[in-house]
Amino acid sequence: MIFRTIATFEKLDSNILDVMSKNIFYVQLLECYLFDGNPYSISSNKLSEDNSYIEIYVEYHSEQFYRMWYDEFKDKYVSLIRLVLEEFKNLDINVDQYFDNIDLPGLPEERKSIESFVSRFK
Repeated sequence: MIFRTIATFEKLDSNILDVMSKNIFYVQLLECYLFDGNPYSISSNKLSEDNSYIEIYVEYHSEQFYRMWYDEFKDKYVSLIRLVLEEFKNLDINVDQYFDNIDLPGLPEERKSIESFVSRFK
């Protein structure tokens, strides 16, 4: 069974990708997600026309693949995700995180159910 995550980021009147990419912790966090030839997951995103909002989708091939990914990157990921979310909050970036209803290590306490997610895109 695929394990899905969705994160949304929004900062009105800004280019959200520019703001996010200027954060050194976020850039380091991205290293935990192997985009080229990733054996664990597939990721995609949808960006609003005004560039102020993005939805990022990550689908792990299974719960086991998530656990394998987490085991490999947890030492780096756990500390960085906290820093990123704190920094984004300080930058007035609205962040929401949605996950399948599975209790796995490394998932944020303030997560929402993926069933409650409503995309802004068709």
